[in-house]
Amino acid sequence: MGRRGEPRIAVTFPVIVRGTDSKGTPFVLTAETRDVSCSGACLKGLSGIVVSGKRVEVECGDQRAWYRVQWVGAVGSSKAGQAGVRCLEPGRYIWGVPPREWQPDTYDPSKPEPVAAAPPPMTSAPSSSPGGSWPGRERRQFVRHACRMAAQIVLQNGSLRMTATVTDISLGGCYVEMLSPLPVDTFVDISISPGDTTLQLSGRVRSSQMNCGMGISFTGMRPQDFEILRKLAPPTLEVAEGEKATQPAPPPPPPSPAPARAYAAPEFDSVDLPTTPEALIAAVRILLRKGVLTRAELMEELEKLKVPFS
Repeated sequence: MGRRGEPRIAVTFPVIVRGTDSKGTPFVLTAETRDVSCSGACLKGLSGIVVSGKRVEVECGDQRAWYRVQWVGAVGSSKAGQAGVRCLEPGRYIWGVPPREWQPDTYDPSKPEPVAAAPPPMTSAPSSSPGGSWPGRERRQFVRHACRMAAQIVLQNGSLRMTATVTDISLGGCYVEMLSPLPVDTFVDISISPGDTTLQLSGRVRSSQMNCGMGISFTGMRPQDFEILRKLAPPTLEVAEGEKATQPAPPPPPPSPAPARAYAAPEFDSVDLPTTPEALIAAVRILLRKGVLTRAELMEELEKLKVPFS
């Protein structure tokens, strides 16, 4: 069973796509839809033009709307030349065909699509995980950036308003730290305040850990908020490095002289850490949120000690 949140309609429409490429050069081109849904579409005919995380305007007939590029098909794969886009204007629907009613998703993620040729080697920065690169497949679409920003979470029906803290953010979502997170699949409106600016975003709770927080994927935002968010959280490592490249590079440091003799590494100085129950609970929350420790493992150990965990 797949994870698609809404049904897709396999239909081909000619569309006009406007935006800027990876070098910032404006483009206007004709493409086609492969399938459409209430909040997005899969477009074909965009090979080498669009970049994941960019904003594009899609025109279909006499309707147009702003979209965010969610993914771009790899060169040589069965999805080469295709791109998935998600609407940035909540409630906007430009396709002119009635949306399909919900039905079970039959996509099987255990059966990947065949690859025609090996993709080019990755050029992004290596993983910072201990022991080298992560051996698994990275499923995150956008790079996450650590932060601490105040946020207001409001249920979309207006029945509940909460204050929380955003601890990491990307172009596709954020993680909100709070003691009593909302259930998975809850739709919310989020107000985030990075400095003097306030971003107004819509989202959906994708993960929820009691006493820790919840992960939210963005489902809609205003075009002006998208531009602010894109500068705040660059979508890829390549974009972030490209922006740094505009600044003059610092001069290289002078070469270090060779050591005259071998020396022993200094011993690790122990640090006095607080031993209060609050400090222990805070450490456990971090382990749960980072995925180092699962809640099932924690409850099993506490059961052995006969210690309740609130």
